[in-house]
Amino acid sequence: MKTTSKVGKAATKSKSTAAKKKNKKPAAKKAAKKKRLEKKSLTPEQSERQKKRTLRERVLAAPKIPVTNPYSTFVALGGGNVGVEAAEKWKALTPEQQQEYAEKARALHETGLRDHQKWVGSMDPREVYKANRARRHLRRLGKRVPMIHDPRIPKRPVPPAAAFLKDQWGAGTFINPDGSKMNAITALRHSRDLYGKLSPAEKKVYEDQYAASRVTYKKEMDKLLGDLTKL
Repeated sequence: MKTTSKVGKAATKSKSTAAKKKNKKPAAKKAAKKKRLEKKSLTPEQSERQKKRTLRERVLAAPKIPVTNPYSTFVALGGGNVGVEAAEKWKALTPEQQQEYAEKARALHETGLRDHQKWVGSMDPREVYKANRARRHLRRLGKRVPMIHDPRIPKRPVPPAAAFLKDQWGAGTFINPDGSKMNAITALRHSRDLYGKLSPAEKKVYEDQYAASRVTYKKEMDKLLGDLTKL
């Protein structure tokens, strides 16, 4: 009788466990469905906030580089609250004292720059690349976030027209009739006109350079970061 009782209990326990396992699957499905519905029911504002939150998680907390502005350094080092109070205290300083803050600002900036570069070098370049990609997205959404300069990342190839502009700028082509240098916008327009007048053979020189640069760039990026689609 005892043996039968034990067998019966074991069978009951086995059935109970199996029932629980069966019940878990529908519960998991319900939870997943609920999550999908919640995601679908987000308003545009909520969706944008969620996107920003996700991007902020990927930007990496890079060490900040102090600015070289003496007044900002004065405030940062306890010169007073930003506003009238700090401004009045700053004006009350002698030129020599203000110069001291200018020197402190330069020193802090250089130290911060070294620390930042050291931090970048310690990071996986793929993580830095992903962080910069997230930062670009945030900038498109209106957030003011600086990019992380990583000297290990290859420079993008310069398009033909831009390479021509660079050559002409170096050659001193963009000079106004009065001898002064053209501003950037005028020089850009003038460069476009000049590039458009180049012969096909002359343009091909720049196009070939660009094509070769793209091949080199891709090889270097693949070597450093691997498959970008998987990042």
